[in-house]
Amino acid sequence: MTSEGARLVELLELRIPVLMHVHELESFLHKQAGSVLLAVLSQAKEFIACSDAVRKNPIRRHGLTPYRIETVHAAIPVREVRSKRTRAEILQKLQLPDDALLVAVGGCYL
Repeated sequence: MTSEGARLVELLELRIPVLMHVHELESFLHKQAGSVLLAVLSQAKEFIACSDAVRKNPIRRHGLTPYRIETVHAAIPVREVRSKRTRAEILQKLQLPDDALLVAVGGCYL
């Protein structure tokens, strides 16, 4: 298992909702997540894919249901991205208290 895969499993064991932003196709997913790939894919609550090809991969290869994966192209300027839901709606959907701290974690592999 890679160190990245181990960190993903640690996050999932915390029983917190995980939204994964996926940029990779099959071989890179295996390289980064290693033996924990199936656990990561099955336990993450929702996914964002950077392209239609990336979105289709876990649906075809791992049986993920399409409604769990949304395509958001990476070239969208951040200042133009606005949530369709309010903070209160998001917290309610995730069943979190009103004062919950939401953290977005990102990474890049070169």
